[in-house]
Amino acid sequence: MALINTASGLSDFRNSLTGESVLEMLRRHNSPLLVTLEIGVGKSTNIDDVTEYVAASSEFDLIVILAPTRRIINERRFIKHPPLNIKVVNLKPRPKNICPRSLNHRWSVFERNNLGVLGRTEICGNCPDKGSCYWINQYGKSLEGAKVIFATHSHLEVLSMAIQICTISGH
Repeated sequence: MALINTASGLSDFRNSLTGESVLEMLRRHNSPLLVTLEIGVGKSTNIDDVTEYVAASSEFDLIVILAPTRRIINERRFIKHPPLNIKVVNLKPRPKNICPRSLNHRWSVFERNNLGVLGRTEICGNCPDKGSCYWINQYGKSLEGAKVIFATHSHLEVLSMAIQICTISGH
């Protein structure tokens, strides 16, 4: 690996790290790709470029971007300025501020024990506000037709189950 020690070297590196070049690396190696770069090198811009490039192609039906924090998601280009011709879904966290107090307390126990799926069944399934709560409904029909989904790592459990259910049911 080459050492980048000048401003022009960093600029050249950033310019070479395009959405197309990252997708080409994936194609060439036909395996998962982990991009680890130092702060300020261009990871965020590259995530946006890869998302834009892949979404514009017809090679993939769905792009799922998982990030460790909401802050990283909220900075993404497709979140700030979603394209008009591509359905972008931003899976949001449980709305603790609008959950009834007694349910919020029960939820904290489920969350501490990594029982989110059970919590949605046991707690949300019996909540009088479930019909108007965006959070419990965001995993169903609202995902239909999505090309790009943004979520934190914590949503992986729910997305995995949804994909398994769709695979089993043939949808």
